[in-house]
Parts: sequence; structure tokens; C-alpha cells
Amino acid sequence: METDDPLTSPGENGASAIGVAAAINDTHGLGVEARADITRREGDVIAGGAVDDAFSLAINGESIELGGEVAAGDLDDAVERAINDAAPTTGVTANKTTLSVDGMPSTRLVLQAPDGRNIVLEVSDAAAPITGLRTGTTRAGLILDHDAPIVVGGPNAVVAGLAVGESVADPTRWRITARRVYCGAKGEL
Repeated sequence: METDDPLTSPGENGASAIGVAAAINDTHGLGVEARADITRREGDVIAGGAVDDAFSLAINGESIELGGEVAAGDLDDAVERAINDAAPTTGVTANKTTLSVDGMPSTRLVLQAPDGRNIVLEVSDAAAPITGLRTGTTRAGLILDHDAPIVVGGPNAVVAGLAVGESVADPTRWRITARRVYCGAKGEL
């Protein structure tokens, strides 16, 4: 699967939804069409703060440059803009969302990779509270389509990160998100 995903950072592509979908689609005779869903990652509260030499943030291997001060809640859009400016290279966009937590507004970043590539974050301890982002890898879910009922099973299903099981919501379509199957049914994969 390493070569099935040219969009995800090297070393991460074998586990990406794009790579798993390509491997499924390369399996002739199944009649299953697989595709990566949108990758989505929500950050924590954007506390803001001073950006100094200890600050580092990278998305899919690309350094995200910020300078000076980040306003609490990213009110000046500095973090959101910097991430979106790097989107042609990283494939990841950012939008802010504000929730009410205990009656107080809580602004967070929502990162998305519409093509389903992994979102790989490398965040220094200094940058984490300022941006609300944490180091880690987020993978997209899979969407499987077939003209007959589908069952996910076999030894390679777990290796590929697929949930094994069945559902009766729609026997010809499975949507696998965060390694869980939300709809689908019987057949053989």
C-alpha cells in the first residue's frame, strides 16, 4: 500500500484511507468500489499567546509559520490563515468553529483534507495551547460501494483498519469512519 497514496506524507501512506481504498480497488473480482472519505480533525480551545523560538507547527511535513502574537480564539485569523496559505502543499484546510462551554465561547480549529489524505500534525509543547492542536495522525474513513450486500471480514480487514461486522441499514454501502462501520451488511470482502 505504500505506493498507493502519493498524497500522504512519506512513511504514513500505507495506513491512509487512500492507500486502503486503492488496495481494495486493485483486488479484482470483488466488484467493490472503495474511496476515502474526508479527513477531519478538531482541535482544542485556541488559547492564543506569544509565538517564540519554542513554537513549531508542521502539517504533513510542511512548517506553518506564525509570528508575534496569536489572539485568544484566533480572533485575528492568524492561525487559520497560515494553515490555509499552506494548503496547496499540505492538502489541509482550516476553519474555526465556536462552541459554548459552560456559557463561555470556545473557539477551535477544524482541519480537513477533502481528498482523504492523512492529517499528520507535529506540534511543539509551546504551540499546542496557542493553536489548540496536538501532535498526531488522523486518518479518513472509507466508503465502500457494491451492487450486492457487503461483509467486511478476513485477516486483512483488521490489518487495513476496517471494522469487522455487519449492519442492515443499507446492504450495498458501508461508510467506515474512525475505524467503525456505520452502515452495510452481508457479502464478502
